[in-house]
This record gives sequence, structure tokens and C-alpha cells, in this order.
Amino acid sequence: MPIQRSKSQPHKTLQEFYGELTESDEHVSVEIGKTMLLWIERLEAKLPDATIWGLTSHNHLYLMPDDTHQGEWAVKIIGFSGNYHVSYLMPRKDAPWGNAYITGEFFDFDEALAMTAKAIRCCGLWPPNDLRISKPY
Repeated sequence: MPIQRSKSQPHKTLQEFYGELTESDEHVSVEIGKTMLLWIERLEAKLPDATIWGLTSHNHLYLMPDDTHQGEWAVKIIGFSGNYHVSYLMPRKDAPWGNAYITGEFFDFDEALAMTAKAIRCCGLWPPNDLRISKPY
């Protein structure tokens, strides 16, 4: 299922938002835009049954199981030029405090993609039946 942009940010789709970055005069913005567009495309293919809502802030993409900007920002991703960051909200039962995140840094896109899917599973906010992983391309 396509990742939908939160209705709290209705002015552009995620593809339009990151697509505009690819047209920037700033090299870093262009790289972030290209990376995030690919990440969205590949994540949608990897988790075809998952309902994922996205919210952007400072070029980061926050993935959530529900369409709300006030809910739990389950997974945070950002990457460019071979440097990728994935964070996920620890389940409440395991967290040492509220809003505790586990963060990983990766230098391989495919590993970052796999860890994003794992983060979505590990945070425990999505229904397990929605998280069937499709075969690689």
C-alpha cells in the first residue's frame, strides 16, 4: 500500500515534497530528495500490506500506523550520500522512559531499508498481519 502523507500536511504528497528537493540548488537537499524517494518506493514494495502514514519535518520522514500528527512517531528515517539513520520508538513495556527511541546509523542503503522494515515491526504499533515482507525484487 502506498505510504500516505498525513492529512495534517495536505499541500503536497510525499513524492511531491521530496521531488521538489531534487530540484534544489543545494547538493545536500538534492541527495536527500533522491534518497527519500527511493526509500519510500522500496519500503512500499517491501511491506505491501502495511498502512503507513508519513509526516515530514526538516526533511526527515516520520512513519506512523495512524493518520495523526499528535500520535506516536513510530519510525524516523533520513539519509543521503551513503549515510542513513533509522530510529524507532521503543515499546512502552521495554522503554526506560516515555518516548525512548532506538537509533541506528547505516552506510548501505539495502541494510537501512531492511532495518526500516524491522523498526516498523519492533516498535509494535502496527498490526502484525500487515507486516508481511515481500520477496526482494
